[in-house]
Amino acid sequence: SVQIGGYPWVWNNDPVTDYDHGPGDWVLLAEFGSAVVEGDMGRVDWVIRRDDLAAGRFTRARACYDMVG
Repeated sequence: SVQIGGYPWVWNNDPVTDYDHGPGDWVLLAEFGSAVVEGDMGRVDWVIRRDDLAAGRFTRARACYDMVG
């Protein structure tokens, strides 16, 4: 599945709040992952600060990985 913006699907860690990205107001940029089935490969979330998103500074986005378990 692919999601652009919105709220992340959270299994273990919320990519917006549970990682040490540094100060700022972080939001979900995109999420890519597999469905919850046997052999699940997990999800990759890209987060970005709101001010960087507004200014189009996508090089400042951060990626996070999470999987079931």
